[in-house]
Amino acid sequence: MDNTMTSIFDLLDQERQALLTGNYEAIDTISVEKSRAIGAIQASVDQLTLSQLNAAIARNQSLLEAAIQGVQHARNRIDAINKVSESLNVYTQW
Repeated sequence: MDNTMTSIFDLLDQERQALLTGNYEAIDTISVEKSRAIGAIQASVDQLTLSQLNAAIARNQSLLEAAIQGVQHARNRIDAINKVSESLNVYTQW
């Protein structure tokens, strides 16, 4: 495996760690670097390496989808809490 492929796999590992730890700010930077590195791949990449690359990308895609879903659920929960607190009336005087 050449340096470009090693770099791509390293970036995919960094992306995976960022997703697992919730470091979403790092994902933008990693995505730019990953796109640049993938663009530099020669057409002569062997089938085994392509299969490994596809597996790593699919794994990260699943994590990214789960992260997005988690953020959406959190947003919905916060909205529900805000709606309840807006409609809550407490009387302190009799």
